[in-house]
Amino acid sequence: TTAGAGFKGSAAKEVSVEPIDVAFDEVASAYHRIRGDILRTACDRSHHLSKALGMELYLKREYQHESGSFKERGACNALHRLSDEQKKRGVIAASA
Repeated sequence: TTAGAGFKGSAAKEVSVEPIDVAFDEVASAYHRIRGDILRTACDRSHHLSKALGMELYLKREYQHESGSFKERGACNALHRLSDEQKKRGVIAASA
């Protein structure tokens, strides 16, 4: 598939993006790991984008997290998956 293509006035370059397979069980496991630590955010239909793209499109309001980003989910999940030894060594993270 191609990202950045098909939008009027878009200055974005076309970039080839290879899909990855993600099993439902992986998503469900991550949900159960982080559910007590992460804010449950709304997922609302975007009327404008749905009409413009000719499909039902929903947007997840991840900006409602304290960090203002979806990255909080992935980081929390990664921290929960660390071994005891890895936890003892600690974690350094940065985001731009």
